[in-house]
Amino acid sequence: MNFRVLLAPLIAVIGASPLFAAVSDYAEVSCTSQAFFTANSCNQCFDGKGIKEKERAGGGNMYDVFANPNAAGGAQYVLYEDEHIQSVAGISIVNLGGAGTQWSSTGAEWKISKEIMFVTDSGGTNPNRKVYFVAPGQKVKVTESVLGAGYQLISSDKVNGDYVGMVKFPVAYHEVVGGTEGAKKTHYECVAYKLDGKVAGSTSTGVTTTGTTVKPAGTTTTTKPTTPIKPNSNMTKTQTGPESLLLIAAAFFISFGLMFSLRRRA
Repeated sequence: MNFRVLLAPLIAVIGASPLFAAVSDYAEVSCTSQAFFTANSCNQCFDGKGIKEKERAGGGNMYDVFANPNAAGGAQYVLYEDEHIQSVAGISIVNLGGAGTQWSSTGAEWKISKEIMFVTDSGGTNPNRKVYFVAPGQKVKVTESVLGAGYQLISSDKVNGDYVGMVKFPVAYHEVVGGTEGAKKTHYECVAYKLDGKVAGSTSTGVTTTGTTVKPAGTTTTTKPTTPIKPNSNMTKTQTGPESLLLIAAAFFISFGLMFSLRRRA
């Protein structure tokens, strides 16, 4: 019996934690739907939804799920630790917006997911390498961003709805068919983002991050007349309550007493 076939189910059980949808639950789309998917050799493509200027792709909490689509009894996939480290290092942002679009990779840190537990492959062709088996039908989160990290869209001269960037995830793997391991293959998963908001002061039509509609040049904006604020009548009204009447009466009697005292002395 081939050792790989016996070991794979065991590793799959050990490494099985809650399963996630591919690439942060983004909707999968056809890789023939956009020319840039084909140009970047994407094997699996996703709609990354909208992104606003100053935001990070995936909201700073992005991960990639690798799946073995084969039915039970089909080919197993093997991930080697050293190759997977290179795959993580190869994650990149592709600028789709041209020279007028700027992305920042500062803080874009990626790591191997905790769902993967690499073990020494003592029975394979490379006994000193560590491996992880992905059984037929299994999904596993292979890569994730450090919390709060990710590629940031600095600015773009595109209008809302235009594609501005694509995160590209490479995953290196080997197929094991009938006990025979094939050569390394690289599976590319690509997530494309459209502009969905510009910062205040932008000249393109759209909605800013504060929700203010930006008008294109040449349009006029109707401003509602400002209603003058009326002063509060209570602020200028003289107070004549009971306390004031008592003070007036007291002053009268004091004045009268002084006059009477002065007359007696005279």
